[in-house]
Amino acid sequence: MKPAVCLAAGSFCFLAVGPVVAAGCVDDVTALDNHIKDMAKTAISTSTASKEAAGRREAMAEEAKKRGVPPAALPGGPEPGTSEATAVEQAAQAGGGGTGVMEAKAALNHARELANKGDDAGCVGALAEAKRALDKP
Repeated sequence: MKPAVCLAAGSFCFLAVGPVVAAGCVDDVTALDNHIKDMAKTAISTSTASKEAAGRREAMAEEAKKRGVPPAALPGGPEPGTSEATAVEQAAQAGGGGTGVMEAKAALNHARELANKGDDAGCVGALAEAKRALDKP
């Protein structure tokens, strides 16, 4: 009889603690989601110029991130301190036109699904993937 009682008590404790552990990941998902929304707004606002200007800024932002230099240091880059240099820098900070932001959002959605299923380890892993996507050059 006692093993059954211990098993039942252990199951109860696991069920009681499980949602609390997953809640920590859910809180992290919510915080990162808010950050990603802000980054997405920035990415969109830097791409609201003409298609040609937006494409040029995004391409320059991607190249600057790859090389690890400011956009003004690129051949044909904008003059430092100009509004164009600022716009290209904002595109670079926003994930090179939003690619990293979109990948992060997809990973974050996956993390949220895993948390809802009670898979805290999977949630934490998907959350780390989302953060890596934001840090991609």
